[in-house]
Amino acid sequence: MKTYTNSSHKKKFSKSNNSQTIRKISGVLKLKIMFKDVGFMIGMVFFATGTLFLLIFGSMINFNDLKFSKNSPSVEGIITNSEMTNSYVNDNVVYKYTYEYTTKNGATYTGVSYTTNNLHETVSIVYLENKPEISKIQNTTSGAFPVWVIFFILIFPIIGFVLLFSGYKKTTKWIDILKVGKISFGVFHRQESTGASVNDNQVYRMFFKFQVDDQEYEAYGETYRTYELTDEQYEPLVYNPANPDEAIMVDGLPKSVRKILHNEIEIEKGSSMNQKIK
Repeated sequence: MKTYTNSSHKKKFSKSNNSQTIRKISGVLKLKIMFKDVGFMIGMVFFATGTLFLLIFGSMINFNDLKFSKNSPSVEGIITNSEMTNSYVNDNVVYKYTYEYTTKNGATYTGVSYTTNNLHETVSIVYLENKPEISKIQNTTSGAFPVWVIFFILIFPIIGFVLLFSGYKKTTKWIDILKVGKISFGVFHRQESTGASVNDNQVYRMFFKFQVDDQEYEAYGETYRTYELTDEQYEPLVYNPANPDEAIMVDGLPKSVRKILHNEIEIEKGSSMNQKIK
């Protein structure tokens, strides 16, 4: 069996000797194909949910905290108001404190700090020497959440992006195969778990053997509805004529793909069923 390398994928498609007209794949169908990949769907959920969390909780983080140092000037301040927020850190409610302070040059400012601790009326205020209006109560945060929380919030969108990117690369290859591919038929050979599931149903990668010019190749389809890929003795597939190792099972794609390829499948079935498929 020939070895396929990802780096030569585009090159092989550009040199395809396929004589048939390149199929037009609509934007809607491309999206359907992308969402047929479980990894792409999970990635979309993670990315969308993570981005939403980032927008909501990210706004509660004040990065001014990173500007303070042990050399930042400090003065005494007075708390003018305190209130309980709806935020929690380590199961402890976060309090919002409004305070007033006068810098060493005599200017008076107000500020807001957050902490899970109960503070006395008189507190120590640190501020930026070049921007004295930026301040916080000593040992508190300028936002409802500490800066380090951003790293936990970013986990979901990052995982989502990786899954989305991986699914995008995989499904765009499927689309390229559909554009230039030839129809053939395969016989079920083996299956393996992808590790993913849909509605508690395990998703399998199902492999099928087929032949091109008396040489054997494998095509695969991914689905949790395994019966869709085993309901025919010879399952239709599409392969890249320039590199038959690039092949995808038709019934592993959205049903609209089968409808589009119906006439081609029937024509090929009539001409190939007389040949022995090993």
